[in-house]
Amino acid sequence: MLEQYSSLRPRPLSVWPSLCRAISISFLIFLLVGTTGCYKAKTYRGDGRIVVSRVGNWFINCTLYTVLFGPIDLTKKNVRIFKMHGLPHEEMTLTLEVSLANRNVKIKGNEPDALMRFELVDDSGRSMVQEKSHLNQMPWSYNGLEGYEHKASVDVGSDFKPNRRSKYTLTVEVLEPDTKARVHNTELVIWKFCG
Repeated sequence: MLEQYSSLRPRPLSVWPSLCRAISISFLIFLLVGTTGCYKAKTYRGDGRIVVSRVGNWFINCTLYTVLFGPIDLTKKNVRIFKMHGLPHEEMTLTLEVSLANRNVKIKGNEPDALMRFELVDDSGRSMVQEKSHLNQMPWSYNGLEGYEHKASVDVGSDFKPNRRSKYTLTVEVLEPDTKARVHNTELVIWKFCG
């Protein structure tokens, strides 16, 4: 009967230091990788500027990636081409951030109606995002906070997950300008939000 419980005997004292060291090293590696992440903003090459924001603590770590391309002129026909390489391997969204110059006017009901074409392709020619539509016919997200009713965003196409090693070309074309767009400030953004 005692042989059955022989595995429960106390371990020799010489085993405990190596066991504690192994647990400590494992915990340090987990903590280091869990809190620092693996993507570095300096790996991004291309147009625009990437911003990496880490929020959270040792238990919950969330990283927000934003690639800022700058303004898009909706008042005239034009084509803008952006090159990107080294994007994070995370699900991302192409978005137009729109705000009215007059902060006292709500954007809901005053959306620009420019006809636009968006196309994101990788270096092998595979299409990641392809959209052609009037902006006022696309799904808008309105900011409901008081004082920010003049801002909204429109997501373009579906989410995509880039490969860090691939190069991408984003073409943004205004096919039909919007006459009301003179009062709009429009910024092109690719982002990944925590969630």
